[in-house]
Amino acid sequence: MADPVVVIGGGIAGIQAATDLAEMGVPVYLVEKSPSLGGRMAQLDKTFPTNDCSTCILAPKITSCYNHKNVTTYTMTELVDVKGTPGNFRVRLKKRPRYIDEDKCTGCADCFEKCPEKIPDEYNLGLTEQKAVHKYQPQAVPNLAVIDPDHCRKLQEDKCGLCEIVCNFDAVDYKQREKNFIVQAAAIIFAPGYEAFAGDIVSQYHYGNHQDVVTSLEFERILNAAGPTDGKIIRPSDGKKVEKIAFIHCTGSRDYSCDHNYCSSVCCMYSIKHALLTRDHLPDAGVDLYYMDIRSHGKGFERYFNRAEATDGVNFIRSRVAEIERNSKDKKLNLKITDGDNGFEARDYDLVVLATGIAPKQEVTEDLQKLKIRTNKYGFADTEEFSPFVTGREGIFACGAVTGPKDIPESVAEASGSAVMAGQLASLDINELGITEAPPVASRAVTNQRTRIGVFVCHCGTNIAGVIDVEEVTERVAEMPFVELAEDVKYLCSTDSQKLIADRIEEHDLNRILIASCTPRTHEMLFQDAVERAGLNPHLMEMTNIRDQGSWVHKEEKEKATWKAYELVRAGVARIKNALPLERGEVDNITRALVLGGGIAGMTAARELGNLGFPVSLVEEEEWLGGKAAEIHRSGFGRPIKPFLERLTAEIRDNKLIDIYSGYKIDNISGFVGNYQLDISGPQQIELEGGVVIVATGGQELKPDEYQYQNSDKVMTALELEELIDKDSKRLADAKKIYMIQCVGSREEERPYCSRLCCTQSLRNAIELKKRNPESEITILYREMRSYGYYEDLYREARDIGINFSRFDLDNKPEIEKIEENQLEIRFNEPLTGTTIKDNPDLVILAAAVLPGEDNERISKMLKTPLNEDKFFLEAHVKLRPVDSSTDGIFLTGLAHGPKNISETISQSRATAGRAASILSKEFLLTEAMIAEVDESLCIGCGDCERVCVYKAIEVDPIDKKAEVNKVLCKGCGNCLGVCRPHAVDLKGFRNQQILDEVETLLAEDQEEFSKGGML
Repeated sequence: MADPVVVIGGGIAGIQAATDLAEMGVPVYLVEKSPSLGGRMAQLDKTFPTNDCSTCILAPKITSCYNHKNVTTYTMTELVDVKGTPGNFRVRLKKRPRYIDEDKCTGCADCFEKCPEKIPDEYNLGLTEQKAVHKYQPQAVPNLAVIDPDHCRKLQEDKCGLCEIVCNFDAVDYKQREKNFIVQAAAIIFAPGYEAFAGDIVSQYHYGNHQDVVTSLEFERILNAAGPTDGKIIRPSDGKKVEKIAFIHCTGSRDYSCDHNYCSSVCCMYSIKHALLTRDHLPDAGVDLYYMDIRSHGKGFERYFNRAEATDGVNFIRSRVAEIERNSKDKKLNLKITDGDNGFEARDYDLVVLATGIAPKQEVTEDLQKLKIRTNKYGFADTEEFSPFVTGREGIFACGAVTGPKDIPESVAEASGSAVMAGQLASLDINELGITEAPPVASRAVTNQRTRIGVFVCHCGTNIAGVIDVEEVTERVAEMPFVELAEDVKYLCSTDSQKLIADRIEEHDLNRILIASCTPRTHEMLFQDAVERAGLNPHLMEMTNIRDQGSWVHKEEKEKATWKAYELVRAGVARIKNALPLERGEVDNITRALVLGGGIAGMTAARELGNLGFPVSLVEEEEWLGGKAAEIHRSGFGRPIKPFLERLTAEIRDNKLIDIYSGYKIDNISGFVGNYQLDISGPQQIELEGGVVIVATGGQELKPDEYQYQNSDKVMTALELEELIDKDSKRLADAKKIYMIQCVGSREEERPYCSRLCCTQSLRNAIELKKRNPESEITILYREMRSYGYYEDLYREARDIGINFSRFDLDNKPEIEKIEENQLEIRFNEPLTGTTIKDNPDLVILAAAVLPGEDNERISKMLKTPLNEDKFFLEAHVKLRPVDSSTDGIFLTGLAHGPKNISETISQSRATAGRAASILSKEFLLTEAMIAEVDESLCIGCGDCERVCVYKAIEVDPIDKKAEVNKVLCKGCGNCLGVCRPHAVDLKGFRNQQILDEVETLLAEDQEEFSKGGML
């Protein structure tokens, strides 16, 4: 058995780290200071750039983590101290009293109703009130009440006691006291999250004085259906409808007056999200965003920004807001803004939202001291650029926003990477694999029973119920044949609702369950687990998507949306009534990883898996290792890359578990999770096998066809400049006038994405050139300067040492002309003066776009793993599965996934190792249950099914001329059904009769035919 790991922090980073470790077979103590898991993400309404409901995508992960057999969760618990050494830490924890017996409380809320004491609602940031006894949030995990001791009349004055009186489960315990205890741990992962910068939020904005000036996180709660205004955007001061709203960027970020010089990285994007959501809520509202630079540098973010720019009523205004005053007559907020001519203009708004930055929590700073972890100048945990999340204290790792501002996918990737690092200290023995995919729970027999269907319809707050009349749908469905129970629930994916489903199955002897809610893409497994725990086969549960197919697409037609939802549910009932139990098979798992690509991404993933004890086959097409990093000489913060690359390469070559195949080309990839085959050719033909595949095939730099790049040796790309800097070329010493042009080939119609690393690369190179030759004139021509996170310090340094910056627009790009044999003329508009500048540069440096790898499309087809619109490999979910592909067992990292710098590549590569280890640590895997089956009595052996199967899962036996299905390879796509002329092929879970029942029910004017049958 592996040694335990302590994970401090129950937000998304802590949950991901704990889950990955648990899946590897490592016991985890998950420690959360608040009464519930979820962290800041649980307070968000939606997430960009997909506008997914935050709760909808987070709740299944929380529930899965909390219920995992290898995870022990301590809420209301905090760190006291840590003693010991890596592999043998003694972690002292303090659990505060909940005043509720956690084994008895059911979260029924009876006590909330009777409690007379109201207090500010912490989850809703004080925008509304709650009772002194309450649940931290509607979907709290664990689903338990908590009593606030500072406001409870019984605890303060020995009066009242109503909550104890009304509790039917004897769960209230006023005598609970603080408990200190010690746990042993091999390693510690520190993921406590961040604080939304509050402090003195810029006094000129009068936050706290004007009710209608709110922070971005408060606005998230206002937007949310479970928030203080039930999702209605109204003025907090008087409840009136908002007609005009302003968003002020960089509040508490990029601000030298409060020592928050850094960029908080996410504010631009969540403000854009807020603008789009505001227009969804209030189609006639005017929305203005005041910004300095739009930093949409993430994957898919530029398209999201473009969408907002094209939205009527959304205006982006490049300006700083000087101050906010309140008009005493109409109560509107008067914003004084700079107008571009050093003057001011006043504008009125009903509501102002401050895009507050990310700051370290005060108590976290104290915890860092207890852990003896150094902090940087801003108070965040200090980690190495080439070893993200590795702290200065061995055996303790930090991930998520505690190390600095970052978006959710970066936090998730760091968490998975931290898990693999901690797992290396947990004495994980792959020769004694202690965890497998859990075999199915024994399900009760339902054959020959009368069909008894339970239908559960989800409100999803106002996400569904704001458009669809959920109660009406439920009432109508309850009258259908075979429906024994129909019930509407506010949030079906919450822990208490999962228990409710299980209870109803037992109470009403239900043997079929229909869930009418959101998408099965994110929630099917959650509900399958719920019915399985209640003793039903998980495939006797179906989902009907009344959100994506109802409330989202018909939000302006509520009556029609309600009718459509009813029709969808009615069809779902028809489909589920004759559903059959399905079983999954087992397949042996090859505990070896196949890593495609020998750059920093591939080598990092291989190293971490090798250090965990898993064998690795690393394949690189070139004769040498290093990839694109071999062409880059310094990191974003100026650290030499070559020594790091040499150490990494040496570690790879010295690890006996890692087999290196350099100079080999990938010919073919086939198979499935647990059993992949890789054919490569080079000095010889070789076939490799592995349980997982890590795609780290890299990217390339655009060779521009503009700005005279093809015609003059004075024009070069940033990578070509790096080569000259490394060689200390005389050409650089002689260059007196240097221009750098950003976004060359990026953020344009052909490539509408940001290449992410170009701005920081140009800043670093410009600073280096200026330091070498202080007399040189260096000008950076840019569209938006995207020096996110701590890279803002580079931007500041560049300005301080005299580097010039001039902004241009896409429709007014700089022009370069070759005027003599070896002389250039550059022309560009200077926006501050409105004049056209002409100059003769000695060098022009082009920040050329990062392109996807040439082989991406070919490898994508082999792996059956999709690419995005820009031909980078597409992750399974942009926020919560950033390194997983949609194909089981295939993981993505580095430039193959999208543009990123070296530090981010290392982080992501360690994450792929962590995710891969969660599969490699299993003895066997379970196959799909919903697969094709062949009725041999009908099969004529024509082979049509074999020809259309992209998974090579069905083939005609050459002897008996009947089609046979490989149960491991089959993914249940249904292609074979579509071409089978004699209808010999059927698909378990999607049987022809089920589909026909569904269609006939939708077309039927009455339910006479449907009432027939219903017996297995």
